[in-house]
Amino acid sequence: LKMEDCTITKNRAAFEGGGVFSQGTLTMKNCVVENNTSDYRCGGIWNTGKLDIDGGAIRNNACGSGGCSAIYNAGGASAKIEDCDISNNTGSGGPGGISNEGDLEMENCTVTSHGGISSGGVENTGTLKLKNCSITGNRSGCNGGGIYNNSGVLTAEACLITGNSAQYRGGGIFH
Repeated sequence: LKMEDCTITKNRAAFEGGGVFSQGTLTMKNCVVENNTSDYRCGGIWNTGKLDIDGGAIRNNACGSGGCSAIYNAGGASAKIEDCDISNNTGSGGPGGISNEGDLEMENCTVTSHGGISSGGVENTGTLKLKNCSITGNRSGCNGGGIYNNSGVLTAEACLITGNSAQYRGGGIFH
């Protein structure tokens, strides 16, 4: 599926992927995914395949007990996200912003103003590569306000990680 200059807004799912649930190859260019909800996990984009995002925004999505409000990238899945604003997503039972269990590359992205229970901005148990990204103003009710690297592989190059907070450990990064 290829999408360009699209807006996905005000959708709801009982389980996963309030905005998008993708099992195949999804390419999004200059798209906005906003104001979507999931009662369980991932109000924004749920990916179990191959996801490519170039430009656009993922913002103001929310989820219930399972957490991960903006993007969930499953184990065995891959995602590449460039020039994207990922902001103001909230997860009431897990990560606030992004949960990565697969392979995720992000370049020139902002991850800001997320709130979650287990982590704030990004939770990683897979392989995460960040380049020229800003991880700012996120908050966690547990560990890893900016990034919670939970047994994953994390590489960060020329990134700004600032203004994040955690209830217990690792306001910026928990590794």
